[in-house]
Amino acid sequence: MSKPYSKKDGYVELTEKMKQALLSEQERTCLRPSELIRRMADRPKGLKPYMIAKWCKEYQFIPKAFYEAVIKAYKEAPDFVHAAPVKPRILDAKRDPDYHWLAKRKGDKAPNTPPGPRRAVSRVAISDEMRDHLNREFERTGLSVSGLLRMRPAELRPLSSVTLSKWRNGKAETANKEDWGFVLNVLESLPEPKR
Repeated sequence: MSKPYSKKDGYVELTEKMKQALLSEQERTCLRPSELIRRMADRPKGLKPYMIAKWCKEYQFIPKAFYEAVIKAYKEAPDFVHAAPVKPRILDAKRDPDYHWLAKRKGDKAPNTPPGPRRAVSRVAISDEMRDHLNREFERTGLSVSGLLRMRPAELRPLSSVTLSKWRNGKAETANKEDWGFVLNVLESLPEPKR
């Protein structure tokens, strides 16, 4: 086995004992290499956190000054003390606005939360005349689908641009009666745009 740095001055072979000393100090303090380096007052020039992380995995020879500075900094660091147990944050999409970000960050799957109460939905069949009337109103007012959706009240939040497009192009055969009534009321109450 070749020892590329063994003949260089200032390098030391990383022994199993040295690796164990480093690992035990990391475990005692719970300091990641980046946190340790931030705390070091006299950090050797060129020492980077990734180097410390690789010492026990890849490197066989390391600069002696780096190792001594790191071990000294770990020995000066206080023991990690567990604080009072923290109640774990329960991820709930309905109550937590950060749910999707937190779930993605923690790698959790979406919990199987029971669905909330549904509003009573009565459906209405969309006839060709109703569809034509809806399209004429959109053309008459010049209102965009997104503009109309910005006017909807909170209880009509499930109404989406996809739903409206399906109503207009004939792909949807039925519609929620409340949503249909809201859309037509808004469109019929608007004046024609000024030309």
